[in-house]
Amino acid sequence: MNALYNKTEARAKLDTAIEQSKTFLLARKDVAVQHLSTLDVERLAVQPTGRVNPVWQIGPVSEAGEVEEEFAFHMQGILVKSSLTPGAIERLPIDRGINTSQGVTLIGLGSPLFSEAVGKLHEIHALYCRYFPPNSMSKWTDADSTETTLKASNRFFTSVEDEPDAVSINFSTGVDPLHKLDRFIGDELVHTSANVVRYRKRINNGEEANTLEVAYPGTFRIGDVVEIDASVIAFKTSNRQNEIKMHCNLNGLTLLDATFSKAMEEGKRNAVVAPAPAKATLRRKNPYEDEDGQGGKRARDKA
Repeated sequence: MNALYNKTEARAKLDTAIEQSKTFLLARKDVAVQHLSTLDVERLAVQPTGRVNPVWQIGPVSEAGEVEEEFAFHMQGILVKSSLTPGAIERLPIDRGINTSQGVTLIGLGSPLFSEAVGKLHEIHALYCRYFPPNSMSKWTDADSTETTLKASNRFFTSVEDEPDAVSINFSTGVDPLHKLDRFIGDELVHTSANVVRYRKRINNGEEANTLEVAYPGTFRIGDVVEIDASVIAFKTSNRQNEIKMHCNLNGLTLLDATFSKAMEEGKRNAVVAPAPAKATLRRKNPYEDEDGQGGKRARDKA
């Protein structure tokens, strides 16, 4: 984003979107799907998923003291970075395919509502830290330079080693239009429902503000006001310390408002670059030229 982006109005739009989502989700009273800012972390617990390579998830605790379903949260923000479609990966080794992912980074442009909500993730990190032995968890941060951020991503593939019974499905429309990812699917990697990110956009027809329709990864632009649907997992890293890392897993991305990104792009197209001022040049004095600027024989005779 640049000086052409209307940060003040975008931040106001974001605050409105956060408040509307909070009200909507609170009215649903679904403990498994909440707005990040209203989350009561003390009602959540950690449980392993049973995968070969350990992954842990969090969910609401039932009356029997068990976690029966995974918790998911909704959060709104300004899209500042994205990797929603596969890039130039033709030369990527097959064994690196597991690391390809679709992800976003959101910012709040100084919105206190955004910063307060993202602060809940620190509470979730503390919940994980209490579950594991001391110093097992790697640090988690929401800071990117001086801006509070929220990052979420989802891998395109699942390892067959982790889930031997997993069944591969086709990529959603628009996710891999050039079929760059097909070559990774085989005996080791599959694309499953757990790898799917639901892309949607909200249609405000004046009557039903929450009408949603299917969107595609290419729909989203830097500067859009968006909403993510994500879950918070923990997994053991493959580094030398074998640390456990917390991660926001992206399940869905919804376009709420594209007004500001479109205005920024239009401003770029209409921007008129002022011509650079002409540089002043020094005039070299002719030794045969007299003071009144006349040269020729007269000047030479004086010499």
